Amino acid sequence: MKKTKVLRRLHQKFVAAAMTMVTIMLAFIIVAVGFIYHDQFERNVQRSMKTALSENSFVMELGRLPKGMESPDTHPAEQGGNNGSDSTESTPPIPGIKEMGTDTPGASPAVQPSGPEDIPEQEGGLLERAQGSMFLPVAVYRVLDDGTLELVAENSVSISGNVAKRAMTELSDADAGFGKLHDLGLYYMKGHVHGETRIAFADKTDVDSNFRNLMVLLIAAALGAWLVFFLASFFLARWATKPVVRAWRQQSRFIADASHELKTPLAVILANNSILLSHPDKTISEHRQWVESTQAEAEMMETLISDLLFLAKPDSDQDSKLYGDIDLSEIVATNALQFESVAFERHIDLDSNIAEGIIVHANGSRLQRLVGTLIDNACKYANEGGHVDISLYRRGHEAVLHVSNTGNPIASEDLPNIFDRFYRADKARSRDSKGYGLGLSIAKEVAEELGGTISVTERAGFATTFTVRIPSA
Repeated sequence: MKKTKVLRRLHQKFVAAAMTMVTIMLAFIIVAVGFIYHDQFERNVQRSMKTALSENSFVMELGRLPKGMESPDTHPAEQGGNNGSDSTESTPPIPGIKEMGTDTPGASPAVQPSGPEDIPEQEGGLLERAQGSMFLPVAVYRVLDDGTLELVAENSVSISGNVAKRAMTELSDADAGFGKLHDLGLYYMKGHVHGETRIAFADKTDVDSNFRNLMVLLIAAALGAWLVFFLASFFLARWATKPVVRAWRQQSRFIADASHELKTPLAVILANNSILLSHPDKTISEHRQWVESTQAEAEMMETLISDLLFLAKPDSDQDSKLYGDIDLSEIVATNALQFESVAFERHIDLDSNIAEGIIVHANGSRLQRLVGTLIDNACKYANEGGHVDISLYRRGHEAVLHVSNTGNPIASEDLPNIFDRFYRADKARSRDSKGYGLGLSIAKEVAEELGGTISVTERAGFATTFTVRIPSA
């Protein structure tokens, strides 16, 4: 139960970490795109207002600089802003301001062309609107000596009287330049042109509306992407944590198996000591069998602990001076000679075919352990009167070692686990083989440390063949 909770918590942390990064990235993209869009749009507004201020133009296409705009022959209709008055009532004109618009409920206070006739004509006809572009109505006023406003062009669109009055009140002491009147929903640009002070006004409602629409669209797209990433991260978390789950299970099994293997010899030793203590009057010779049993169990425990330490201490922790060019041919030949007596006792034929002069860069003691483990395993599980074959040769840049034995083949269901720690293919055979199922795990560990591989296959005439491939020097 505890293990399940830990793994579930790990899975949740993986998803949370991934989604936190995704959220930060999506938020950054939304902010960046929104900022760039808004900044670029306002740059176009400034460019258009600057042109209108100097050329008396009153309808500008954002992003384009009009060439030689001429005043239209007819006066365009005017549409004013909304200051809360009824649409049927006209706003009294403010002295000094000509062609003022009227306030209409629900309408923007910004200047707008009332129809196609408001678009100034050029040579060849009306200013043609580009695909996806937006025209910006601009009202240009000059500031008179008495502080009142007057339209520069009588045929120009204008803003309502109340809006113009409020705008002038706010801008009377303002410096020249571009700015915003947020309360009135206007952009303005104040400057000195042709010896007079002029103020251009443009509606910012459309800009703000487009910006809001863009942000809503981006947020909706981001939420959709967030959901997709969440589902993907949920499944990716399962995939990414599979090695952790597998390692967790292997560790749990390793601890359980190690505890069991240590518990058995300890139980025997305690039982032997109990017998010795229960007969204090007898001599050592009379208790010889119990003493020898204790000695044997202690030696097995020593072997087990040594193997566990071997596996726990990776090769990278070894002294680098222990590495060098090692004669693998000599190590294999020496180990084959040492096991000839074991094979002779069991009436096993041990043949070897070892190519000379095969050198590998390795730790000599760990390489010795690899070769000894494979030959010992072959002699241990070969059938009585069977055959063990050892061959070593070079293939390309690899040294290839085969260790084969006759006898009962390893069951196919056991092959995926044959290199696991404490795993025995023959469950019935445990203590009689004087092994703990760590030998092949050690062999695999050493082979991989040397940049090689180890595998088990069936070979013609043999039940089992272990093959080791190691890069040669």
